[in-house]
Amino acid sequence: MQELSGGFPAQALTPDARWLVERLQAVDRRLTHPVCLRVYGSVAVSLYLADDLAQPYSGYTDDVDYCPASTERGLADVLRAATPPLTPSLEFRPSQIELWLIHPDWKDALCDVSGFVGLKKLQLLLVSPRDLVLTKLERYSERDASDCYRIAQRYLAPSSFLDDLDEALAYAVIAPRKVKRILEAARYDLFPDAFPWPDALS
Repeated sequence: MQELSGGFPAQALTPDARWLVERLQAVDRRLTHPVCLRVYGSVAVSLYLADDLAQPYSGYTDDVDYCPASTERGLADVLRAATPPLTPSLEFRPSQIELWLIHPDWKDALCDVSGFVGLKKLQLLLVSPRDLVLTKLERYSERDASDCYRIAQRYLAPSSFLDDLDEALAYAVIAPRKVKRILEAARYDLFPDAFPWPDALS
């Protein structure tokens, strides 16, 4: 696992994280062979903030958004077969993460949290905090904004993140108006202490 500046949680304390760990372990026990899963979205947020009791979620995260490699076409069927009949249970949803705003080096920054979750056959790789925030900045719903702020405050340094954002935007195809909104959100929403909102933009 790559070194994280904010320190990955030592244990799962929030209801969401404990719920996820329990179900991921149940899937792991039912797998017949090793599986690698690259996860982003709300599951990654819940695990990165697994010890953040200050602002726990009100509900559980049951959709596991993962990005399969081109050689993993049957992965969805394997995961479906390994998912025990718990209610509610996990739903694994394959998705191409490159459809969202993301840094071109995102694969090199993945974080292996298999040991934290207690997995043996399932290798769980989380998209890095940087790339997780980038994917959420593009759509930026109310929950995305909250997730981005919490992740940024714990794991991201303003100057390096903004440099990475510029690199990601250079590779992305996004309308100029949306780029302006993304840049403003990244600077003034995620790091309000570092970049106070200018009167001209308020």
